[in-house]
Amino acid sequence: MVLIKSVLNYLPIYYLSQFKFPKKVANEIIRIQRKFLWSGNKEGKFLPLVKWKIVQQNKDRGGLGVGDIVVKNAALLFKL
Repeated sequence: MVLIKSVLNYLPIYYLSQFKFPKKVANEIIRIQRKFLWSGNKEGKFLPLVKWKIVQQNKDRGGLGVGDIVVKNAALLFKL
């Protein structure tokens, strides 16, 4: 679980803090995160076992604490 959280959360942090992501780019990053979490079969199809909204929730609410990348991007840009 620590590996999943570190890969999904911390790899894009530098870019999130430097650039305002267009919605299309944010959706693509979310798609890559989902694909990493729910690796599919040989045809590339995958069946999500949990809703993405639940994965994004805090750990105390039963999620993985991944967070929303759009909100994180805005917060890091405001920090600058």
